Amino acid sequence: MINFITVFIDNLAPFWDSILSFLGILVSSFILGATVRAINEQNRPYVSFSIETLDDDISSMLLVIRNTGNRTAENVTITTRPGLISSLSKDKSIPILIDDEGRINISGLAPNQVIKSTFDYSLYRSKDKYDNTTSVDIVYFRKKKKFLESFHLDFSYMDKLSIVKKSNDIPKNIKKIADKLEAIEKKLN
Repeated sequence: MINFITVFIDNLAPFWDSILSFLGILVSSFILGATVRAINEQNRPYVSFSIETLDDDISSMLLVIRNTGNRTAENVTITTRPGLISSLSKDKSIPILIDDEGRINISGLAPNQVIKSTFDYSLYRSKDKYDNTTSVDIVYFRKKKKFLESFHLDFSYMDKLSIVKKSNDIPKNIKKIADKLEAIEKKLN
């Protein structure tokens, strides 16, 4: 019986060696593929679009387009739905490079490059004045590879930052301020 087992193991040894070699190659190729994907993700552009306040003035805001990645983003297109419009500008668009269809087009955005433009929430509104959310789609390329970032901006918190919410509220707000000043004066006297 021991002779049979020895012969059986001697005959199967090359077969087991082949299976273990194949499994080693399979695992190595899986690890190599994961490493290549990680390197590609690390060495690509990442374009973001945000609204930020100035450090010293919470009422002054900026639209900010930023590439935080390690490579240049090419043919960047930012689309907001509903589109942001200005109640003051002649073409009713934000001063950042916006086209007739409401898209922001940038031919190239280098790594760590930032583009800023003023944003006054009381003047810029979405086309639907009662909706404080805007969907943002950012499409850009790197060596013919397409990237897409999608998210929502919610401006509802900005209503609480400003004393004057709407232009027709100005008389009401002036009255509230006058009443508070009168109450302070009475306390002081």
